[in-house]
This record gives sequence, C-alpha cells and structure tokens, in this order.
Amino acid sequence: MDKISVVVPVYNVEKYLRKCIDSIINQTYKNLEIILVDDGSPDKCGEICDEYAKKDDRIKVIHKKNAGVSSARNDGIDNATGEYIIFVDSDDWLEDNAIEIMVDKLNEYDYDCVFCNFYMNTKKDKKVRDFLDENYKNDDIYNNIFKIINLPNFNSPWSKLFKAKIIKENNLYFPKDIPICEDGIFFISYIENIKSIVFVSEPVYNYSVTNASSAMVKYHRDYYKYIKIFTDTLKKVLMSNSVYSTSENDWQKFVSVNIDMLLSHYLFKSPNLKDTAKNIQNVISEFKEEINHFFISGSLTKKEIKVLKENRNFLFVLLWRKRNFVRLYKHKLKLKLYKIQCYNENAK
Repeated sequence: MDKISVVVPVYNVEKYLRKCIDSIINQTYKNLEIILVDDGSPDKCGEICDEYAKKDDRIKVIHKKNAGVSSARNDGIDNATGEYIIFVDSDDWLEDNAIEIMVDKLNEYDYDCVFCNFYMNTKKDKKVRDFLDENYKNDDIYNNIFKIINLPNFNSPWSKLFKAKIIKENNLYFPKDIPICEDGIFFISYIENIKSIVFVSEPVYNYSVTNASSAMVKYHRDYYKYIKIFTDTLKKVLMSNSVYSTSENDWQKFVSVNIDMLLSHYLFKSPNLKDTAKNIQNVISEFKEEINHFFISGSLTKKEIKVLKENRNFLFVLLWRKRNFVRLYKHKLKLKLYKIQCYNENAK
C-alpha cells in the first residue's frame, strides 16, 4: 500500500482547522503522512496542530514564520516522503473515502495525476459542478487541454493526487512571489511533465467559500498582474506543444472569461472609484492583444466600435454585451459605469 503525503498549509483558520484535520485522519485509506505547515498563524492554529500530532503519529507539524501559502506548500513538498502528494486547504475538508477513491483510480493504469470533482459549500447550500469522467494519455492531454483548463478547479492544487517523483525530479514548486494564480501555474508546470491523467466525476473534496479571510474573497489591487502572469505561462505551454495555433478561438474565449473576472473584481471590490478606474485601464493595457481580438473577429458591432473610439471605454462595451453578467448586477453596473465615465471625463 503506497504512502500518501497530505500537505496542509495552515494560517488563521482556527475556526475551521479541526474539521479539516478530522476529515484527513478519518480517511478509509490509512497509509498517510499528514504534514501540517503552520505558516506563523497568529491564532491558536499552531497549538491545534501540536495537539493532533500528539494523538496521531502520522502527523508531522512544521512551525515557521509567515511567508505565504506557496512557501508553506513548498515546505510540505520538501518534507513529503510518500509516493504521492495531495494538497488540502485548511478551511476545507475531504469526504471519508476521498483518498481511497483517488488511489483506486490511480491503480487502474498508474496515472500520473488523478483529478477529482468537488462540492462547493456556501452558508446556504452545497453544489456540485459538471465534470469530466475521462482519461487522457500522451497527445490526448493537449488535444483536450481546453476541456481541462475550463474545469472550475483547474486553477487549484486541491482535489488532485500528484506523483511525488514527478514533482521532485522536475523541481516543481509553487511560485512565492504572487499570492493568486500560483497554484494554476504549478499545475500547468506539472501537466508539462506527465503522460497520463484521469478525471473522477464523483466529488470527493469539500471547498468552502465561507471563510472571509480567504484570498479569493479579498480585494487585490494587482490582480490583473497575476492573471496576466498565469495566462502568459499557459500560452507558452500551448505554443510549445503546438496547440495554440489550432485552438486560437478557444484560447480567446478562455482569456475573455479571465478579463471579465478581472473587471468584475475591480468593479465590485475596489475601495474607491479612483482605484476602480485606474485598474480597469491597467486591465485594458495588459490585455491589449486579447482585447484587439474582439475587433478582428468582428465581435463588436460598428456602433460599439464607435462608442469605444469616442469614449475609450472598453469596459462599457464589453460588459454591456455580457448578458449573464448584466443580469446579475444590472442596476449596480449601470450606476458604476456612469460614475466611472464621469470620473474619466473630469480627470481629462
């Protein structure tokens, strides 16, 4: 029975940590090495980790100065002695048979990666997204790459089982200089070094969106920079594997979703109007090539192009066309767009 190293970066999650650790130690698959990395947490997380280590000899605790989630995960990688590695965020939890399902699927073919579905847990409900139930080997991985990258948990290390040998032989680590998209960059690098991957449609991981301190719910002024690094990294991988030239439309759709996400972030999370307007201009500047595609492909009408040229407000044109977005935020969006336009006019 192969040993599985479970790496848990821990920071400021005292409220959720016990549920997370309990879900791991109670797994039906027992040959585990549980690595809890206390990233200088200011609450009682460190004490809770030590408490569990006294009860279960499979648990290792690493206490360190705060250096971010990437550094914590990297320390977990360096200290892992198992044949396989699983990452679990400390405010999430596993289904009781999660690791057993992953290992069983792995043993069908000795896959390089097992990629599983998940539950999205909010305060109100528990949802499951549509997922793949397929396996890809060799060239089929890149032939189906957009099916993979469009999965809702593509850009996350959790709900996946990795081969430790591949990670360590290729010196794969999470980039420590960016706080968002670092996990997506890690997974892209991992995909570059594998020959097979299998998907499990059964949800085995519980992702929590109720933690207010989570990086995904915070405002990030430099969010556009991190998304640009992520998309540029992915684009290089696609080009080096001769995928980009044959999938340009799929790529543009993928990037447009990321642009929409950025604009939404700055529209509704920026602390003030000045910051909103400035960062929207940054998005337009950073993604100029992708935005120009809307003109080349004829995605904009002549009237919309005229509006854009007159007002230089790509945001107005792009978001107004995204009906699903407008349906959710129609009244707030109209008001914010009007204020931004007034702000830009006054700033001239």
